[in-house]
Amino acid sequence: MSICSQNRKIFVLSPNREQFPCPVFPMGALELFSILVESQKDAIFFDFCFAENWKESFSQKLLSFNPAMIFISIRNIDNEVASQPKFYLDELKEIVDICRAGSSAKIVVGGAGYNINPQEVLSYLKADYGLASLSKTALLSLIDLVENKQKDCSRLKKIGGLSFFSQQTVCSNDSSVDWSWNLNKNWPLIFSNIDPRYFSFSKTEPHPAVAGLKTKYGCVCQCIHCSIPNIEGPCIQTAPIDEVGATLDLLVNRFAMKRIFFCDNVFNYPYEHALQICQEISKRKLKFRWSCYLHPKWIDEQLIFSMKQAGCENVCIGTDTAAPVLLKKWRKGFGQNDLKKCAFLCHKMELPVFYSLMIGGLGDSPEFLTESLLFLKELNARFIWAALGVRIYPKTSLASSLINLGVLKENESLLKPRFYISPPVELEALKIIREFKQKNPEILLKLNSGIAV
Repeated sequence: MSICSQNRKIFVLSPNREQFPCPVFPMGALELFSILVESQKDAIFFDFCFAENWKESFSQKLLSFNPAMIFISIRNIDNEVASQPKFYLDELKEIVDICRAGSSAKIVVGGAGYNINPQEVLSYLKADYGLASLSKTALLSLIDLVENKQKDCSRLKKIGGLSFFSQQTVCSNDSSVDWSWNLNKNWPLIFSNIDPRYFSFSKTEPHPAVAGLKTKYGCVCQCIHCSIPNIEGPCIQTAPIDEVGATLDLLVNRFAMKRIFFCDNVFNYPYEHALQICQEISKRKLKFRWSCYLHPKWIDEQLIFSMKQAGCENVCIGTDTAAPVLLKKWRKGFGQNDLKKCAFLCHKMELPVFYSLMIGGLGDSPEFLTESLLFLKELNARFIWAALGVRIYPKTSLASSLINLGVLKENESLLKPRFYISPPVELEALKIIREFKQKNPEILLKLNSGIAV
């Protein structure tokens, strides 16, 4: 009998087992699962995060369910830590091998991690297909082809964002996929499938779970090291304000979420959209704490006041550097005056600011690192998160510059973690940071490297 008449079962996997600094809700995989259920598909969800003896438990589940298709949602490729790199795709490859050994199901990969480097991820994992978006149309079109055992290349080529093998070569369709989406998701279904341990997890002290909410796609920033514009594009697509408000109302009042992180690339662009979200929260009298990534260019007193009134508890600024030469070289889109203004307004509204530094980027030097640290001290910084080394991603300006400098080869693979640290900084960074910490004990400065400072 054909798959069409016998087996239409679909397995949705969230393989992310990283629990540092805390486990993250598998929202991408659960959104996919909810779309399948709402489309009357026979689907089940499996989360690896807290699974003990995960290989054995997953193998047993695979054999008992016997799916026709398996979707694997990839959140990250690696942990982006130069001194202690973790390459997550090796474990994902094990999962694919278990799927091959225990079933004849077609395997589809996707998710934010996959979207960074679709062709190479698909080739490395040797899955059957890859989808570069969560387009419902593309998703259901692919399922229809698989269920009816049709591998017609002409039809596969019509599915937006799809990658597949043709004569042992990966073919990828245009990524002109519509990123449009809505926030009217099946939240009851999503939350009913979230492991309760996400809500109670703590390694050091009790803290409430944080729900991530994305209110827009796209990024207009042009930071030389960032892959997001290549994935989402430069055009901003925003969710309607009433949908944002209704979703927040549901998360807070029905599912008792006390903390929410707006995981937009930049919360305050477009400015009016951010302001309206704050006003909507206040209008609905929603009581929860939230935080976001803030760009220091697009702010004023009204926005910071509205954020504070709406329950914002802190903001994160991806400073990367505070040295004017590097701010320009790294195309950050703001200057020291913007940082001063942002710090002043946040301090005035008693809104804590978390700054991040990227140590060892292109053109960085001990002098620029010292200048950045001293400038952040002038801003009365109380928390600085620093990354030692820069993850090099494909199709970024950083990668192009390093090719021109001869640091990278023209077609060198950047799938596995590859980092750049400016040679002068690599020799002096830890000494500079330790001296700064010793002189400024009131500033909490942490490295993502795991190296004690």
